[in-house]
Amino acid sequence: MRTPSLKLVVAHPDDELLLFGGLLLQVLRGEARVDVVCVTDGGGQFWLASGYDRTLADRRRRAMCKLCDAFGWHLHWLGIHDRGWARPIDENYVSSCLLALTRRIPMGTVVTHGPLGEYLHPHHIGVARALSRLGIRALHYHPYCNAQYVHAIAPSTREQLRELFVQYYPEQATPQVLESFPELVGLRQISPDDVLTISEAQRTGSQPPTLSRALAATYGRGEPLAISPNTHEPQTRWIRHARAR
Repeated sequence: MRTPSLKLVVAHPDDELLLFGGLLLQVLRGEARVDVVCVTDGGGQFWLASGYDRTLADRRRRAMCKLCDAFGWHLHWLGIHDRGWARPIDENYVSSCLLALTRRIPMGTVVTHGPLGEYLHPHHIGVARALSRLGIRALHYHPYCNAQYVHAIAPSTREQLRELFVQYYPEQATPQVLESFPELVGLRQISPDDVLTISEAQRTGSQPPTLSRALAATYGRGEPLAISPNTHEPQTRWIRHARAR
């Protein structure tokens, strides 16, 4: 039987731990080949609107390489300079780089940022849009309400993620960041058209009438799903989904 394959596409070094660490360490638990695609080099100083720090980029690149090597994840760099929050990435260029990558490695199940960028980060939004321009039906990071795939993260796993973050990304490991590790992993598959529509509305501040359905399906309002760390049904659904590819 073929080994299930997961492609995680992230905007910056550290997104793989902060946003998707629970998925990688607890949900998959070594049951899939993992390829991590990092779009930028992480040289943007997150406390400033713009600017590029080559030394910071080098440190974050080395940290991500060591982390992926430690867990056996295959790392791919697109090599785009991260010039800060106020400098959006070139989505067309990212799409062309991702297209070239798909010709070298099988895509399998693709996981990436949500169309609203988790906390409206423009680089996260740009990565989601770049994938959608290729027509790839990715599973997008979701704030747990109405998610198709949900799994609670055990306290021990969250503590492990914090320790790894301090070890590999000490400059980013502020108390606020360490407290922000999610208690749930939520993913939702939506159409590329919906990703483009939702993220474009966020960028322009508009909400056309056709957006309401997409927003309801993607970021529906409601209480977080009550799932204990011992509930395995969402995990089983996820692994089956990965193997089906």
